[in-house]
Amino acid sequence: MLRRHFLRVPVAGLLLQPWGTGSGSPSGITGLSLTSQGVGAIGDGVTDDTAALQAAINANPSNKVLSGEGKTYKITAPLLIPDGSTHLMLTDLNLAVSGDVASLKGPSSEGLVRFFRLERCLITCKEHVQVGRPAVDFQCFSMSTFRDVWILGTAGITDCFYGIVNKHGSAPYYDLFENIYAGGFRYAFNCNDSGSDATGVNSITIADSRAQPSTAAAVRISRYCENIRIRGLSVEGRPEATGIDCDGIGCEFDGCRFELLGTGIKFGAHSYANTSLGHYWSSCKNNVAYAEGAQDRNSSLGDSTATAGSLFNFGGRLRAVGGYRQTIGPWHASGISPRQAQFELTRADGRWIATRSGSVTGIIVKSSLPRAAGACVVRIYRNSGLAGAKGGLLGSLTASLDDTAPNQQVKLQSPGKDPFTAGDELFICATTDAGWAPDTASIQVMLEVET
Repeated sequence: MLRRHFLRVPVAGLLLQPWGTGSGSPSGITGLSLTSQGVGAIGDGVTDDTAALQAAINANPSNKVLSGEGKTYKITAPLLIPDGSTHLMLTDLNLAVSGDVASLKGPSSEGLVRFFRLERCLITCKEHVQVGRPAVDFQCFSMSTFRDVWILGTAGITDCFYGIVNKHGSAPYYDLFENIYAGGFRYAFNCNDSGSDATGVNSITIADSRAQPSTAAAVRISRYCENIRIRGLSVEGRPEATGIDCDGIGCEFDGCRFELLGTGIKFGAHSYANTSLGHYWSSCKNNVAYAEGAQDRNSSLGDSTATAGSLFNFGGRLRAVGGYRQTIGPWHASGISPRQAQFELTRADGRWIATRSGSVTGIIVKSSLPRAAGACVVRIYRNSGLAGAKGGLLGSLTASLDDTAPNQQVKLQSPGKDPFTAGDELFICATTDAGWAPDTASIQVMLEVET
């Protein structure tokens, strides 16, 4: 659920170090009010504050927190973040965009902005009508964060957040969008590619956000974009709209909610090695749609079988009776042979490490090809190989591919039955009998845990 507290947080006497203390962090971040003497912004929503805000940004491009103190600033031109800016934060301001202009953008297609943050901000864009003039253009932003941002548009044809790789190929990478609301736009998040040199937006995360697209899709991921992670996104729209329109590579969609849409998730003709799992669907004409051949190149676990109380009936990390529930994984293995005994499956992020105590409440196994003979059983293990730690089989919860479940099997149980503690490493092992076939099948496994 989107947190809406950001317009009420006091920021007087701001002195923050919000970027941590790593080697790439500055020694101190100083705060400055946008309405203080020497900046000159009015913040009454009527006076044009574009020049004053831009002057404040130009004079403080790095190692600064610029606070709007919750006031409304009218702008008639985009606020430009200078090339080379690093560790600049804009917070606690309302931007009333007047005219067909973007509200915020980087220096140019050749520039680079690093460690930028936009937090606790309301942006109202009522006059956007042209493609190419998004509310926020993040093509030059790398390792930046957009958090607690509410953006209101019209039913026009522009985008809310738009990104495309800059000419140096150095951005946008590793950006985080968290607790965003985007309503009234063609695309809420438009991740584009450069086309000619086969590069696109890479390794950004969209988490715990809400989008209401007017026409096209909440998220568009074009052909050469890679490793886009979307978790806990809630999308509600119109029958002609799509939740996630993906033509990218290696993307992961987890725990989202799709309501009143034409299509929840669409995999395009060039999409490859994308994973979709753990979603909730309501009143969508199509939950998942594939271009020709795309179904064999992507993994969609349980996306058409959401039922009350199942592994897939929640969005992101929802509050359960005993705590928070989430899906973790996927673990996978390709070309599984017969007579395999407790071989460990692979997970992109390695073994899952619990940050606090909890228990496993569900497991799903799915095969890329229907089981033809024999059986494959997957089990949950923990801490094998860790000195001084309790290791071995976690509990009794297993899932199998056999004559009763040739394609996939979901097993659920009550919280507390298979507990783990903070610091435990969980992983998956599979065992096949002598008759297992086909040996060309690939399997994927997901867990549901409550902490």
